[in-house]
Amino acid sequence: MKFNRFLLRLIAILITGTLISSGVYSLTQTNEKTILFYHIDRGDLIEVLVYRRIPVSNSQLTNTINTLLAGPTRQELNRGIMSFIPRDTRLLGINIRENIAYINLSSDFLYNSYGREGYTRQLNQIVWTVVNGFALDVQILIEGRIIDYIGGDIWIGGPLARIFMPFN
Repeated sequence: MKFNRFLLRLIAILITGTLISSGVYSLTQTNEKTILFYHIDRGDLIEVLVYRRIPVSNSQLTNTINTLLAGPTRQELNRGIMSFIPRDTRLLGINIRENIAYINLSSDFLYNSYGREGYTRQLNQIVWTVVNGFALDVQILIEGRIIDYIGGDIWIGGPLARIFMPFN
């Protein structure tokens, strides 16, 4: 009887190990989060929602923003999906107070080679991803400071919310 229980446990361990190593089963829990990117189709700029599996942790928002900042995957790039967030932009930190996510970004976020449209789209990417996935408004900080404008005339001096986003 003891041998049978031992044999059953051994088989269960071997099967679980096989499922984990093959990727069928994971010990890491994940949540699916939606990230906003763009695609140009026949000259039209189209919003594209990309679903990513983000590991469940106390840093879910941080992990999601870092995934957004990393940009589209190679496969997505091959399909023409793009990001307007400047490539070298880094997340310096996130604090959440009173339903506002204070997202501190490097100064690279201030320089968009696509002009005014690019600045608007990069803000949309962050605001949409945070508001949709976490139901928080967004205050952008640059190197720890609130600045009033980016791109000359696009106001970011206070929290940004759904009114700023596409898909309304």
